[in-house]
Amino acid sequence: MKINILVLTILLISVSAFSQPYQNVMIGNQNSPEEVSICINPKNLNQVVAGANITNCYYSTNGGLTWTWQTMTSTYGVWGDPIIAVDTIGNFYFFPFI
Repeated sequence: MKINILVLTILLISVSAFSQPYQNVMIGNQNSPEEVSICINPKNLNQVVAGANITNCYYSTNGGLTWTWQTMTSTYGVWGDPIIAVDTIGNFYFFPFI
């Protein structure tokens, strides 16, 4: 009986360790994105925003299945690696990290 429980435990651990619950999806290839920061709206999991390479911004309205790209601009300039945050009402913020 102890051997059956051990075998079952090992089987369950190996299945969960090697299975991927989510599919990898390419955000985009405009401007070769690197150092990506991603934020998901906890109140609406379909809203996802990502930032990469200082001025690249990507957003998804379907949980990351498809993405739209845009360039970030500011009268103060855009510099540093991006950090994305979302507030309690669903507004996303793009911050530079120096």
